[in-house]
Amino acid sequence: MFGLRMCKRNRLSFIRALVILICLCVVVLLLKNAGNSRVENLELDDIFTKEAVLYNRQTTKGNDIVPRKETASINAKPVQLNNIKPIQSNNIKPIQSNNNKPIAKLDKYGNLADLRETVKFLNSKQYILNVRKFPKRSKDSVVIVVQVHKRSNYLLKLIDSLRKAKGISDALLIISHDYYASEINNIIQGIDFCQVLQIFFPYSEQLYPDKFPGSDPNDCPRDMSRSQARAMGCINAEHPDKYGHYREVKFTMTKHHWWWKANRVFKELQATKNHNGLVLLLEEDHCVAPDFYEVLKKAYHVKKTDTKCQEYGCNIITLGDYKTVTNFQTVGSQVLQIQPWRSTENNMGMAFDREMWTDITKCREMFCTYDDYNWDWTLMRISLRCLQKQLTVLLFLAPRVFHLGTCGLHHKDRDCNIQTVLAQVQEVIDRSKAVLDPASLEIEVARPWIPGHIGQANGGWGDTRDHELCLNFTKSTD
Repeated sequence: MFGLRMCKRNRLSFIRALVILICLCVVVLLLKNAGNSRVENLELDDIFTKEAVLYNRQTTKGNDIVPRKETASINAKPVQLNNIKPIQSNNIKPIQSNNNKPIAKLDKYGNLADLRETVKFLNSKQYILNVRKFPKRSKDSVVIVVQVHKRSNYLLKLIDSLRKAKGISDALLIISHDYYASEINNIIQGIDFCQVLQIFFPYSEQLYPDKFPGSDPNDCPRDMSRSQARAMGCINAEHPDKYGHYREVKFTMTKHHWWWKANRVFKELQATKNHNGLVLLLEEDHCVAPDFYEVLKKAYHVKKTDTKCQEYGCNIITLGDYKTVTNFQTVGSQVLQIQPWRSTENNMGMAFDREMWTDITKCREMFCTYDDYNWDWTLMRISLRCLQKQLTVLLFLAPRVFHLGTCGLHHKDRDCNIQTVLAQVQEVIDRSKAVLDPASLEIEVARPWIPGHIGQANGGWGDTRDHELCLNFTKSTD
């Protein structure tokens, strides 16, 4: 009897041990799966809060993106983001626009070296958001590149208009920043209607506030004479612009950023460097009509197949127009007009392909040294003095891109209320709903045909350091 009791006791102990072992195994498996889930989500603290895919040669197949099977944890990054958190201070207030609407939360960072490294890290990784939701893009997919500064109120309106556009899920939306701010990042990471890629201009004034390309303390003051500058011994004393003024950072940055982003998109981003279709350039203070994406693809087909375009070129498709149009039906929602491209009229919502970009880069020396801080006026110079033929534009008479930014670098209107301008645009769109997204497009040639002309250069681009930096972007955008 004693031996039988011992046997039963041993058997119960064995069963308890087995149950404990099974429970431990279940716990280990649950922890392992949770860890794998965190890695697959590819979350980046305070920067990326939704799924992203690391874009490289192994993850691409045409316009399709294949998520990598081996995904390294992006917590293994060179910079601890805690080091670049904004400085908390009761004295830091959001910048205000003229109608007292916040432009953006202007974060201040205690360690600029860390911030520069973070920007470099993000640019190198090229995270694509929403890939699992939109894994494929068609062969006619349009790459949309938006140049963004820090006017979050305008940016929100642009994104809202993009969200409502027919066919937008087929696009790749690239946001090119020249200012790193948590508020702007949060807005971009909230986009859920197409693939999204953020790139950051690595030579911005924010990243270099006290040395070139920002403002070096030893730079010459704008209005100082050359003789005074020589006596002072400031850095750029020998290189004022054609009007005798020395460089102003806020003006040079826009041209640098435009040239950098275009070179990066066409040459170095894994997602786009082999893209041969259209690239559409927008800015943060634009908004789009609901049919802009579909009619743009139709216009590109016309450009490639219509005999008039074969004769005149149709180098650029422009969706925007500064002329007031109150009803699409009146001007012709389906009408495209071929005319000489003019920098002051046809620079809003420009779209072109790799062939056009290749021609522009052949004139890189002129682009980077012409004494005008405006990228569009410089492009006009290239059109008339460098290219074999003047650029022509395929212009929508009924615009599909609208300018909301009545306050900005060149626009100082007293009435800067974004809601007022937006309401006017919405009224035009509502009035024109019946003629949006036409089944086909018609082409006409502008009559009379008035060639473009070069106005007086605006200056602001005489410093040889700007020339050298600009030329370097054609070699590398890192």
